[in-house]
Amino acid sequence: MTRTPTNLVRLALAALLAGWFAPAFAAAAPAPETLLDWALAPPVISYRGRMMFTQWFGKQARAEDIDVYWSAGRSRREFLAPDGSKTRVIISDGERQEVHLVKKGRVLQGDAVKSYEKVMPPDSERKLLLKNYRLTASGPETIAGRPCWVLRIDPILAGKPAQKLWLDQQTHVVLENKRYIPKRSFAAMIRYTRFVPDEQLPDELFRLEASTAPATPGKGLEPDFLTLEQLNAATGKDAKLPAELPSGFQFESADFFMIGKQTVRHARYTDGLSVLSLFLTDKPVRVPKGERLHASGLPGASLRLSSAGKVLRWRRGRLHLTLLGDVTRELLQQLASSLK
Repeated sequence: MTRTPTNLVRLALAALLAGWFAPAFAAAAPAPETLLDWALAPPVISYRGRMMFTQWFGKQARAEDIDVYWSAGRSRREFLAPDGSKTRVIISDGERQEVHLVKKGRVLQGDAVKSYEKVMPPDSERKLLLKNYRLTASGPETIAGRPCWVLRIDPILAGKPAQKLWLDQQTHVVLENKRYIPKRSFAAMIRYTRFVPDEQLPDELFRLEASTAPATPGKGLEPDFLTLEQLNAATGKDAKLPAELPSGFQFESADFFMIGKQTVRHARYTDGLSVLSLFLTDKPVRVPKGERLHASGLPGASLRLSSAGKVLRWRRGRLHLTLLGDVTRELLQQLASSLK
């Protein structure tokens, strides 16, 4: 005689079958370009957390813990010493920013980078990235205890860095961002070890309070985004720089600054993701022994982790050129040859 399963048996069978087939029906990762747009857009939620910023240079490495607060375009980053004390604090309200040098008791003031109109529109920069890189999406994976989608960005041409981003499924905030060159010793990474969405962040965290310490204008805190024509007009010298470089790099913007009596002209080129910095000087420049050129990425919406990497110098007549970028030395030499 055939017996009819009881309700309890039916429920047990249903649960067992659900366990077997759940992976097959798990939500697929969004389209890669959707993940890219999430990564490029500023977060729409407020949050706090702790991230570790790490850079590798061959056998050397440097790491720093940073407490991060974000709300409505305002950011606060507290850089921590190994004992947990604050070494410096960077506060931005989206228009102005302050760098508090805690041990020196000084405050540097300047305009926030995001308050400037870049020469290359964001849409053009995005199209350039899609032209020079392949995107793939996967996941979920877990970062800081939260499920994330993974966006991988691989260069079409060799010699450029690859990049992986882990985006929180709920908030779309990038919780890990790693850039590396395959089979090379250079890499940079930010990773949140703690991440908490929080709508109750006090306004005091983002208040610019230069009056609490001596404030001075900060060099490098007020970037200029000039066209090549504006650079030539402002400096009275024709830089004779091309609008494009090989391997998909295009002119992004330029600026200039003074070191003593010497004018340093600075042109930036990008392929949509990687950035090259070209400096033109009347005298040769040198990086102090044991030092490295580096610049950490911006808070909020930014794929850029660092402009550190290889440095190449050469002379063109009386002009000295320095090319800096996080690409291989072989590619940097190819790019330099187009400028000689």
